[in-house]
Amino acid sequence: GTKVEALDGVFTGVLDGHVLHGDEKAAVAEQFARERGTNLADCWAYSDSSNDIPLLTLVGNRVVVNPDAKLLAHAEAAGWDVLPLKRSSIREARKKVRRQAKKAT
Repeated sequence: GTKVEALDGVFTGVLDGHVLHGDEKAAVAEQFARERGTNLADCWAYSDSSNDIPLLTLVGNRVVVNPDAKLLAHAEAAGWDVLPLKRSSIREARKKVRRQAKKAT
């Protein structure tokens, strides 16, 4: 959502606009998906911050990664996947993605 300035195809590191948070990030994601004819139920979002609850709520596949306390509480109450970044959790996540991919084909 937050844009970075590019000159002649090279990112300058300067923001092009302001940093998007919360409801504003979700609104931009909805517009982006609508313009491309994308169904947000088929999309994925990852976050560690409760600021992204509106965005995570929009998509069909959400994963909270090493979440802050507020996001962890929300995710647990909503039944969302929580991924603590540890070697073992990364291995398990890979297995889950492979299983889901096999089901989809």
